[in-house]
Amino acid sequence: DLATLELINETLNQVLRLIEMIKKEVNFSASRNLVFANYYYLYEKSISNKLNIFSTLSNNIYLKEAFEIVERNKNINILEALRTGKATQFAGIPENLLQKEIQLREAITEAREERFEVGEDTDENQESLTSSLDSEIFDLQQSYDRLIDLFEKEYPNYYQLKYANRQIDVPTIQETLLTEQQTLLEYFAGDNSIYCFLIRRDTLIVKEIQNAKVIYDQIIQLRDLIDHRPFPSYEEYGGDEVLVNISHHLYRELLLPLADELSSELIIIPDGKLAYIPFEALLTSLPEEAHRYRSHPYLIRQHQVSYGTSATLLNELRVTPKQTGAKQLLAVAPAFTSEEVDELAVRSEQLGPLKFNIPEAQQICEITDGDLLAGQSATANAFQEQANNFRLLHLATHAKANDKRGDYSFLAFAGEEATERLYASDIYNLELSADMVVLSACETGVGELIRGEGFISLARAFTYAGARSLVHSLWRVNDNTTSELMFTFYENLKLGQTKSRALHQAKLDYLSQQKDRAAHPFYWAAFVLYGNMEAVEWSSESSFFYPWGILVLVGVLLGFLGLRKSY
Repeated sequence: DLATLELINETLNQVLRLIEMIKKEVNFSASRNLVFANYYYLYEKSISNKLNIFSTLSNNIYLKEAFEIVERNKNINILEALRTGKATQFAGIPENLLQKEIQLREAITEAREERFEVGEDTDENQESLTSSLDSEIFDLQQSYDRLIDLFEKEYPNYYQLKYANRQIDVPTIQETLLTEQQTLLEYFAGDNSIYCFLIRRDTLIVKEIQNAKVIYDQIIQLRDLIDHRPFPSYEEYGGDEVLVNISHHLYRELLLPLADELSSELIIIPDGKLAYIPFEALLTSLPEEAHRYRSHPYLIRQHQVSYGTSATLLNELRVTPKQTGAKQLLAVAPAFTSEEVDELAVRSEQLGPLKFNIPEAQQICEITDGDLLAGQSATANAFQEQANNFRLLHLATHAKANDKRGDYSFLAFAGEEATERLYASDIYNLELSADMVVLSACETGVGELIRGEGFISLARAFTYAGARSLVHSLWRVNDNTTSELMFTFYENLKLGQTKSRALHQAKLDYLSQQKDRAAHPFYWAAFVLYGNMEAVEWSSESSFFYPWGILVLVGVLLGFLGLRKSY
C-alpha cells in the first residue's frame, strides 16, 4: 500500500545518502567506483519505488526525485576534475601546492603504467618488482589523498567550488539546457529494467522498459555484427537479416514508446551497454530488402542526434568558458610505414599502414587554416607540448581500446621504434581547454565499462583533461570512408553549423552518395558526438577565406570568363 511504499522510499533515501557520504570521503576513483558498483541495485530499487508512488499519487515530485538519483552518480570523477580545475584557480591555493598536486598525479600515473607493463608474471624477480611497485603506488596515493584533505581543510573555498551544485535538476534542464527543438532522453540501465527519462521544456515522462537482459544481449550482438562487417565472420554473426531485425527491435524497445513526444533534435544520455550503439542508426521500420542499406529508414532521417554522459556534465561543459587567444586547429597524423607493421604485429596490435590519415589531416588544415603535425614529426611528446595551444584538436591515427583496463587504451604516434603510445592515463594529466577534440581512429569511445562512470576510454580521458566536446568512434573504422566523413564534417562546421548539425548532415550526405553495401552502418555510424554542441567560432581570417573567400574567387573567375567571351 501507499504507506509501505513511502516508508521504503524514506529508508532507501537514507541508505543512498549514507553511500554517497562514504563515496565523498574516498579520493581514489577506483575505490569510489567499487562502492557504487556494489550498491547499484539499491539505486534501481529506489527509482522503481518512486515510480510506484507516482503511479498512485500522480505527483511529479517523485519523477524528479527518480531523475536526481540517475544523475547523482554519473561522471563523478570527471565532474570533480573539471571543478577542481576551477577551484584551484579561484580558491587561492599557493602555487607550490598546486605543483605538488600535479607532480603526485604524474608520479601515480607513471607508477601505474609501469605496473601495468609488468603484468602478473609469477617469476620471483618479477614478484619482487610488482610488490615494490604496488607499495610505491599505495604510498603515492596516500600522499595525494593527504594533500587533497589539506586543500579542503585549509582552503574551504576549494571544497565549496569543487562540490557545490553537484547535479542539475529537471527545472534547470528545462529552463536553461534545452531549446524548444530539443528533447533530452536519459537512460538508467538497471539489472532488471531500463528506465528512460524524457525531458522537454514543458514535459517530463518516465518509461520503464522491461527485459533489460535481452536488450543488453541484443546491443552486444548488434555492435559485434556491425564491427565485423568488413570480415568473412560477418555472416557467421548473422549477416544483414539479423542486423536489421535487431536494429528495429531495439528501436521499438528504446524509442518507440516515446516516439510521439520526440522533437527534431535528440540529446541522448545512454547508460551502461546502451552506450555501445549509435541510436541514429536504429531502424524505425523493417526494410523490405535487408541488404539495401542506402534506403533503410534510419532514425537519423527523422532526428538529429547528439550525446552526453550526464545532464550535469552537459551543463558544466555549456558554462565552461571557451579558450581565447589560442591557435585554431592542430591536426595530427602519424606515418605508419610498412617497416613498422612487423614490429606492431609481433605486439599483437594489428596496426597496419594508414593510407588516408595524412591526406585527411591535410585537407582539414586547408579547410580550417589549421596547423599540421604529420609523418614522423607526429610524436606523442610533440602533441603533448602543443595540445593546449589550440582550440580544436584532430587526431587521425591508430587507437586501441582496452576493455579490461580502460586507462590503458592508447593512441598511436610516430616514434623511433615503430610507434609510441599515449595512454588514456597520460591524457588525464593534460591541461586542455579545447572547444572540440576529434578522435578519428578506431574504438576511441569504448573501453572498460564502469557503472556510473560509463566507458573508461580515450574519449573520457580527453573530457577529463578539459575538452568541451568529443567526436569519437564505437568500433574499428574504415580509413577511407572516415576521411570522407571528416572532410564533410569540417566543411559543414565552416558554414557555421552547430557541431551536432554538421555531423548529422555529413552522415546524411555520405548515405546519399553511396551504393547499398557502402551505406552499411559500419562505414558511417561509428562516430558520435558528445558534449557541447555549439557552433565553432572561427578566426576572422579563415572565416573570410572559407566559404566567403571561395565565393569571391568564383566571382572573379566568372568575370574573367565573361571578359574572354566578349572578345
